[in-house]
Amino acid sequence: MEHIQIYINQGKSIHYINKMKPVVGQGKAWFCTIISIFGCVILTVLGHLYNTGHEEFVGHSINDPTIEEGVLIAKTIFTTALVYLGLVIFCGSQIYLHNRKHQVRI
Repeated sequence: MEHIQIYINQGKSIHYINKMKPVVGQGKAWFCTIISIFGCVILTVLGHLYNTGHEEFVGHSINDPTIEEGVLIAKTIFTTALVYLGLVIFCGSQIYLHNRKHQVRI
């Protein structure tokens, strides 16, 4: 990723302008953001259901995990949701850089 600092002297103050280029294309960034938001929402709901011991997910039959195992499963699901949140932030920043790219004139 290219990182250029440009110094502009206007009177007594010096302004720093950081020009960064996006890594992925705008369409891919939008797709990644939408899918990641969907993943965050779905995984958070599933994690909550496992964490509260919902009867459809834990302890309903012999092959289902116990309530204690459900809490461990919920922690794993919440960790995965955090990974998707990181993707939302990264891909959202790529969208921001694409939109900003056309506005910067130096």
